[in-house]
Amino acid sequence: MPKREAESSDEEVQSKKVKTSDDSQVAIQLQKDDEGNYYVDLGSMKRATVSQFKGKANLNIREYYTDKPSGQLRPGKKGITLNVTQWETLLSVTNSLTEKLKEVDSGTSSKVVEKKEAKKEKPKAKKSDGKMPAKKKKAESSEEDEDE
Repeated sequence: MPKREAESSDEEVQSKKVKTSDDSQVAIQLQKDDEGNYYVDLGSMKRATVSQFKGKANLNIREYYTDKPSGQLRPGKKGITLNVTQWETLLSVTNSLTEKLKEVDSGTSSKVVEKKEAKKEKPKAKKSDGKMPAKKKKAESSEEDEDE
């Protein structure tokens, strides 16, 4: 992915190297937006932004879209805001979540194959021979008895 040129209002603050699944390292850039908030570009028009609202610090993970008239990147409706306590809770379980995510991810493709095979093996429904099942016959005959 080509590196985005920093605009005059953007300021590259920190760089951190993160390992990817193939053990290569990618530099993650901590940047500053027009409002002075620090953010990390997560790709696919998503950002994690540290901001302040009513004097409280928040982490905002949100999808962005490009405003057609102005051409500027704007926050979309889809996202979540975590306060410091919620962020710390999430951080405390990241190792467990990462482990489970890897388990689910590695099992996903085999589960899809299993589902497809299970669908193939389903027994076909029997064609009706026009006869009513015994339970239905019994229920209908008892209703007729009550009417008499």
